[in-house]
Amino acid sequence: MISILDNSDRARHVVLFFWVYLGIIVAATGADCLQLWIISKWEAGKEVNPTFRNIHYWLYLLLNLSISATFVATIIVFIQWFRRAYHNLQRGGNYIMNSESAALWHWFIPIANLFWPYKIMKEIWYETQGTYTSDLKSHGILRVWWILFIISNFRFEVQTNGKAENLIRNNIIDIARDIITIPAILVTIYVVKQAASFEEQYMQQQKIESLGTTVPVTEDNREEEFY
Repeated sequence: MISILDNSDRARHVVLFFWVYLGIIVAATGADCLQLWIISKWEAGKEVNPTFRNIHYWLYLLLNLSISATFVATIIVFIQWFRRAYHNLQRGGNYIMNSESAALWHWFIPIANLFWPYKIMKEIWYETQGTYTSDLKSHGILRVWWILFIISNFRFEVQTNGKAENLIRNNIIDIARDIITIPAILVTIYVVKQAASFEEQYMQQQKIESLGTTVPVTEDNREEEFY
């Protein structure tokens, strides 16, 4: 009997959402650079075409709304995949350090969300591999992933007080954050794909072990949509 739940569709959705998010971040970086140019012109007392400025304003607003909406949607699908990956370890009879619900709540608890999601991802990384092989792939990439995640989500702004130089500083901070977010997204995509491949091999191992058995319909089989 195959006890774990298929998580491959969720992994594909996570990767797709992150690619969309990446595209919006790249566009936003260009818009931030353009805004820096406009503010610099304003500070120097030079005129910027009003039509061009208005178009940029609405484009900038649209991109920021898109970033917020896509970020929330991406986090939702990521945590759904993340939780099921952790839950599958428990369903497969493996010992896990936390309850499977911790894979959800630890993302939102202050202080704990600085290290527990990383610990759980590390557990998923090694324990999933350990179900089918003793030749475990190093988790070094997870360190890079988590450092980039923390830095890219750090928020800091200078009070503008209507001063152009403060607007420029904030704009430069936004550009720097966008630039860090780009590799953060790419590394996240790699980590999800790699962990999904571990799960696929775990699933194949269970299929091999269950050959010749009949899978009864139970309440456990109906849990798939919840986890």
